[in-house]
Amino acid sequence: MPQDRFLRGVAFIILGECFFVLTGMVVKHISVEAHVWQMVFFRNLFGLAFLTPLLLRSGRSAFKTQRLPLHFLRAALGVAAFSCLIYTFASIRLAESTMLKLMLPLFIPVIAWAWLRERPTPILAFSLGLGFLGVIIILQPDSLAAAARLAILAGLWGALFAAGAKVVIGRLGATEPSVRIVFYFNLFSTILSCIPMLWYWRALEPITLVWLLLFAILATIGQLSTTHAYTLASPGKIGLYSYASLPIAGLLGWLIWSEELYLELWIGSGLIVLAGALTFFYSRPRKPEIATAQD
Repeated sequence: MPQDRFLRGVAFIILGECFFVLTGMVVKHISVEAHVWQMVFFRNLFGLAFLTPLLLRSGRSAFKTQRLPLHFLRAALGVAAFSCLIYTFASIRLAESTMLKLMLPLFIPVIAWAWLRERPTPILAFSLGLGFLGVIIILQPDSLAAAARLAILAGLWGALFAAGAKVVIGRLGATEPSVRIVFYFNLFSTILSCIPMLWYWRALEPITLVWLLLFAILATIGQLSTTHAYTLASPGKIGLYSYASLPIAGLLGWLIWSEELYLELWIGSGLIVLAGALTFFYSRPRKPEIATAQD
């Protein structure tokens, strides 16, 4: 039944976002011991080890694809997005970094305009401006140190790169199953992140490797959950529910790190959610379908 698929899609999108919040928490915990590029590399390496057996069980045909260039482009954008967002999660409060990640839907019409020549409507341009106003209210850039400003800029770039990756996924989703898309993402991302990881290598304690394994598992489950959600219902119908991660991140940040839940956070978050709602409701039908919510 369509309603049943919609409800299951909502459940999986919220589940995936919960796993992404947990991923951000692990990043904050291990950011002192592990470099950003080590986190990117091991997340992809462990994710690859997790997914390869799933494809092997389906036979060699599961690996066959005619769209390697698009898979590689998606991985390059994903690595750029993931490295930026990891840096952001490690540097500022959990709710604030989660909020920056949620700017992603607002950038998708911009990418569609630049790449696919789909001209955004005035309401979508207004939504993007409204989203940036929310960011300014929450983060109050004038009162921040230079390091925090850099983390904010990295988060916005991460959301932009991730939006580009999602537009590519929209092209891939027409012929590729979700597990294959995620597999090739992990394969190419492992290769791309290997060189900078070696350049910035730090000696890691065994317990840090355990945390990195947990980090990869949480991120992969979150990625698969959101991918599955968008196979059950269209992004325009369920994408707005990804904003459920914002209050979850705020609550967990307050409970674990005593991060303040200040008034500007709620006002700015409300504007970003409103901007996201306008984006979802007024996006053109031709906008590419999103197949996953992460990197």
